[in-house]
Amino acid sequence: MRYVAGQLVIRLLSRLNLDDVRKLTDQFHDILLPGGSIAASGALQAETDDEDVIHLPRLVIDFNRKNFGRLKSLIDAINDF
Repeated sequence: MRYVAGQLVIRLLSRLNLDDVRKLTDQFHDILLPGGSIAASGALQAETDDEDVIHLPRLVIDFNRKNFGRLKSLIDAINDF
């Protein structure tokens, strides 16, 4: 997990399907910035120097940086998929 250009990027071991990403967005909309989203992604341009993890799928989250307890719940929900 890291911040890239103001967005929270969580590296995953396996890709989530689009329906699961939508469910996460609906369930955790309260911790997103206004108009923000949760999106599936590959490595971002700023991460291309991390060759050992460049192949991992990611979630890019417009996290509000306030609700860290809910962020933990989001991580738990991701792990449940």
